[in-house]
Amino acid sequence: MTAKIPSLLLGLTLSLCVYVSGNVRPAREVGAPAPIDCQLSKWSDWSECDPCTKLKYRSRSFVKFGQYGGASCSSSLGENQQCKPAGPCEQERIDCGNDFECESGRCIKTRLLCNNDNDCGDNSDELCEDDQEPKPPCRNLNIDISELGRTAGDGVNILGMQARRNPFDNEYFHGICDKVWDGNSRQHFRKPYNLASLVYQTRADKTFASDTFEDSKEVLTKIFQETTNNFEASLSVKFTPTEAKEGEKSEKKGAGKDLSISGNLGINQSKNESLHSLKSFLYQTNKTFFKVTGSVQLATFQMRTRNPVLSQIFLEDLQSLPPFYEKADYFSLLEMYGTHYAVSGSLGGKYELVYVLDSDVMKAKDVTSSDVKDCLGYNLNINAAGEGIDAKAQIKNDKCTTRNGYNHGEYISDPVIQEVIPFVEGGTLVPATALGEKLAKDYKDLDVDNYVRWAATIVDAPAIIKLKSSPIYTLIPPEMKDSYTKRKNLERATEEYIEEHSTCKCQPCQNGGTIIVLDGECLCKCSIEYSGIACQIVKPFKGE
Repeated sequence: MTAKIPSLLLGLTLSLCVYVSGNVRPAREVGAPAPIDCQLSKWSDWSECDPCTKLKYRSRSFVKFGQYGGASCSSSLGENQQCKPAGPCEQERIDCGNDFECESGRCIKTRLLCNNDNDCGDNSDELCEDDQEPKPPCRNLNIDISELGRTAGDGVNILGMQARRNPFDNEYFHGICDKVWDGNSRQHFRKPYNLASLVYQTRADKTFASDTFEDSKEVLTKIFQETTNNFEASLSVKFTPTEAKEGEKSEKKGAGKDLSISGNLGINQSKNESLHSLKSFLYQTNKTFFKVTGSVQLATFQMRTRNPVLSQIFLEDLQSLPPFYEKADYFSLLEMYGTHYAVSGSLGGKYELVYVLDSDVMKAKDVTSSDVKDCLGYNLNINAAGEGIDAKAQIKNDKCTTRNGYNHGEYISDPVIQEVIPFVEGGTLVPATALGEKLAKDYKDLDVDNYVRWAATIVDAPAIIKLKSSPIYTLIPPEMKDSYTKRKNLERATEEYIEEHSTCKCQPCQNGGTIIVLDGECLCKCSIEYSGIACQIVKPFKGE
């Protein structure tokens, strides 16, 4: 079932948004409100010294987000210091009974020893006796796991941030050779034990979806809604992690599937950077924003809900959480693995570009956003384009001909198209890097051909494009030391994480404008009659 924010939390959020005055501030004919800098609460007292981590903790909260050009909130809410504990650390006892105890602490059946599978996660089960021949579950068949199988169960953050680690060990098979046929590559792949089902089923959009916006805040709002569409959340999005522990902010590798490339943009521009590029057009009035989207599904999956096998590093991160509630430390785990994880969903890729168009040039040259869509090939059937048919040869719009300068980048490509901002999920680095190089060299002719090249690589780096989710705290094993306390703490942290980034920490927009929050900064999305940083400017009627 799609994750829901607890009704109590929604009620709290709504009640906090009722301002004392009961009305928005009156519009000012000239001038904007004074900038508001990020305001943080005082630090809490230091916690007791955790005997296992030998650390003490303290935390703080956001009181007000930055607004009207003031400094945004980008600081960490917690810090820790080394300390001397009052007592010893009570180590968690491992009792595997008749099973084999791995060096990692995992317990596995003795039948899984010496089978060429890394069942322990550290290969300690593969130290075969000298005269012992390995007995692989798939015998002599060379069957590998696909990237689709590795990606299943990825974390998802309720505020839209990209999770950086998968909590599951999707390279564990429990000694089973469960083969799944992929009709595209015409080969079998091995299904991980954690997956109850993995069905290779290719579905692609037949046509590109497109939208045209006159205001960058409208595009931002649309992207916010798409980013958090699995949750009933307000328009508050956070893409930049602030609560990573020392050494984690620059971390690229680790046990468990790392998500820094697969399932991310794959180019030198993250979703965070793309949103901030889009934000730079907030107060420019002569721009039109053309958003085009196409998606490809390669498979569907369903995770095993009973006794899943978690990655060793996820278990270690859970074990290192203090048994008492320390907000920032629990926030750190949420930003690493997500507030939720994908219980089921679709794997594939999503190709989305936002073209920033110059409205004045379009008007002067009698060009519409529909013409731009034609000239870039986005009115074509996607399947036809993918079958090797030359996209440019299919374009019939007279405004895209060479005599009008399209092929020389003088008409539709430039200067009508001012910038191209990517929001791509899935795909490998090869076409994505080429896309990034085009953007860096200021090319604006990114068209349907780029999509076709990208789509061919999704199988090597898929992303979860549709999902049903469950809270990450439900994965805490009941046999873990302090499991009940840590589950309650993580559940509380999830609720407070949402509250901490509430739009209620912003001043209300004027004239019925809507508050949106991007990485600790409040922005006002105005109705059609108003503009300005606080929606304080009344737009003139057309013709005036």
